[in-house]
Amino acid sequence: MFFSRQRQPQPAIDVLELDNLTALYADGELFAPDAAGESLPDSYKALSGKYAPSADLNDRIVLWRGDITRLKIDAIVNAANNSLLGGGGVDGAIHGAAGPDLLEECRGLNGCDTGDCKITKGYRLPAKHVLHTVGPIYHNGNFKEAQAKLVSCYESCIVRAVENNVRTVAFCAISTGIYGYPSKEAAIDATRTVRRLLEDEKYAGKLDRVVFVTFVQPDVQAYSTVLPLVFPPVPDTVPDTVPEEQVSSTGATAGGETPAAIDESTGPVQAETDTKPPTSA
Repeated sequence: MFFSRQRQPQPAIDVLELDNLTALYADGELFAPDAAGESLPDSYKALSGKYAPSADLNDRIVLWRGDITRLKIDAIVNAANNSLLGGGGVDGAIHGAAGPDLLEECRGLNGCDTGDCKITKGYRLPAKHVLHTVGPIYHNGNFKEAQAKLVSCYESCIVRAVENNVRTVAFCAISTGIYGYPSKEAAIDATRTVRRLLEDEKYAGKLDRVVFVTFVQPDVQAYSTVLPLVFPPVPDTVPDTVPEEQVSSTGATAGGETPAAIDESTGPVQAETDTKPPTSA
């Protein structure tokens, strides 16, 4: 186990105080590419125009850059390993912030299969619950298999959330750390899966907020590009023009903490550059 060192508690952030996509679009912090997709990299163009705008969905989706352990929310998602006994990265940060009682509860869960999810209490976290899911380890040549497992992670988390009357949930970027899943493909799989389930009659109206939490720049850029394609802005609710300085950032911090405000030495992505064998996503 590789738990992060003890950190001083930081003020909790209420999820309902975070700007949703509707607000980010209105403020010009997040914006859609042109209708023809000409401002998109080729690898994203297949998504352009595929999804219809939805005010209801945009009111429920949040993009935020910051420390997931600070969110006051019904549940946060932990990118765990199969043992559920803690590791590096966000896994270690969540265990460190929640305290030893989380580990004790996890000991009784008998681990978790890749693509599945198990729920625990949040203990010392501002979050009421933790949804522990195990993402796939990405290797060249196994994309289809890894994709199926990653989609299953998001599906399992939402199913478990609804089963436990969780109304607000925050996802970290599962498997994009030391598990090696490319940020762009991970963002596409995550956002498309969440949208599909939010539109499913089994889950429609049962989640008030779904937060995509980013931290490192590749994830920030990927989600800032993909979200406006999968959850496009409603016409006539966005500024006519986008300030030039925002074109390059593409809503990089999206209402979240600025990079300088995040302690990378103790934050939830400290294992992103870890050279140890993978112990978490």
